[in-house]
Amino acid sequence: DQKIAGKDNVDVYQLLVEYYAKKNDKANKEKYLALGRELFPADDRWYQIELEEVDEKDKKALFAKYEELMPKYPDKHLMYYNYAVYLFNYTYK
Repeated sequence: DQKIAGKDNVDVYQLLVEYYAKKNDKANKEKYLALGRELFPADDRWYQIELEEVDEKDKKALFAKYEELMPKYPDKHLMYYNYAVYLFNYTYK
């Protein structure tokens, strides 16, 4: 809650997000996810955590989640690439 930044502390925020996700405490999970994004915006794990909420087998839900995340993370080129790969594979399989 003190917003302690520094590259050595990024794992603490990830741990808190995972802890509250396992406890099904959505409010605290979102709180620490937002803090992590705020303090460590360059880290890719924040959008990856959000993508893990969706079952990859449910393509409609997965694609909707990517569409939801794209405006939140406009500079995450790997996320856009992965989305394109999913769309390509979905289209041509």
